[in-house]
Amino acid sequence: MGILSACLAERPAATVLSGRGRGGAGPYCGLFFRTQYLNATYQSELFLATARPITDPDTLHNVLYSVRRSWLPEYGTEAQYYTLAVCGVLLLVYGRRTLRHHLPLAFLLLAVVVLGYVFVQLMGAQFMDHDYYIICPLIPPALLLLVVALLNVGQYAGTIRYVTTVGLGALVFFSLADGYERLQRRMSDDYLPFSPFGHVWMRGGAAEMTQANVPLTANILVFKEPAPNLSLVYFNRRGRVWYVPDAGTVTAEDFLNRMAADQLDYLVMAPGVYAQLAPQHAALAAGFKVVGQHPAMVLRRRNLLRPW
Repeated sequence: MGILSACLAERPAATVLSGRGRGGAGPYCGLFFRTQYLNATYQSELFLATARPITDPDTLHNVLYSVRRSWLPEYGTEAQYYTLAVCGVLLLVYGRRTLRHHLPLAFLLLAVVVLGYVFVQLMGAQFMDHDYYIICPLIPPALLLLVVALLNVGQYAGTIRYVTTVGLGALVFFSLADGYERLQRRMSDDYLPFSPFGHVWMRGGAAEMTQANVPLTANILVFKEPAPNLSLVYFNRRGRVWYVPDAGTVTAEDFLNRMAADQLDYLVMAPGVYAQLAPQHAALAAGFKVVGQHPAMVLRRRNLLRPW
């Protein structure tokens, strides 16, 4: 705490922010234009740099429900949110002192709150699906709120400083222990509210790929899977995901054409989905070779030189 105060006193915050702002604008602009390029080149629907504001009450309700039910618990524990609430109270208590001694930080906190609000207004409709969007409006204000609280509490000496130091140490220890326990649960397959989920058939997919001698460099097409990237993680391969509501409308020729166009070598689907393609089994057998059947159906394209 004393080191933080000394650093801020040694180098005014306005000077620090000015230098960081000049140095950081270039990489951010480069990242923005690169993202635009990737979206256009690969027709990506994952990392959209497109404004999608909340335009109706139903969307607002769904966003708030998703954030409250799913994403807020993922980015912090209850203890951490209570800590931020206490920091907010301290900001009100020490408001006058903050403006007098830490004016640049106060303005920066106000700026990130305003920018976070603007970001929510522009991109809010995507919060239901893209949880990482919550990082922009939440993390910067939270960190600045914590820094301002530490600076204000750190003004005291003697017994008060000793008590606050011990309390902060206990809070850090408890937060790390709680976070570690949450991480273990998060990394398990059965994790509510995200499980049970449709990914049950993918479990053991990477081991099946290895057993079927599918190279790590092979590109796969995962059929009739709504999640855009979950299956690629479970099967530990790069590729594309193709979701069609009615599997019966897809023919073996459709698979071959799509895979030839995207240079994909293996076709992967749940056994239940493969059963829905019963009328196409004979045609699939002509164009593909089955190399795996559990937990997923894995088919290798016979003619890897097929033009499209």
